[in-house]
Amino acid sequence: MDEKANNILRKTIVLFGMVLCLLITAKETLAGNKAHYPIGEIAALEGSAYYVGANNVKNSIRKGDPIYFNSVIETGKDSKALLLFIDDTEITLAEESALTIDEYVFDPYDPEENKGKFSFLKGAFLWTSGLITKRKEPQ
Repeated sequence: MDEKANNILRKTIVLFGMVLCLLITAKETLAGNKAHYPIGEIAALEGSAYYVGANNVKNSIRKGDPIYFNSVIETGKDSKALLLFIDDTEITLAEESALTIDEYVFDPYDPEENKGKFSFLKGAFLWTSGLITKRKEPQ
């Protein structure tokens, strides 16, 4: 193989490697960003409620605040919160309750992809299904 062909081959390999790195980085970035898109909001709040983060750090929630995938939401003493999701699912958390949103996918154009998974960590709750369950086999 002559020198010119070698240079073209090296440049092609380097370019392919750079494109591959960009694609991997873009995929990881998009996958990591799903926690940054609101999937609902705090529709009503009586008393106090919190987002619970790493090391059990609590940040106050107000009515109208967004709800995100993978959030841990906790209500205080003598408090209750109404969570309204984008598919019209409603979850009311009673006092001293906690909830984690483990999985939530809602696509109004492809109902078979819709799914939700919630972990109720403590306390009482009321759940009213929205459109997320409108599929042949709800998950």
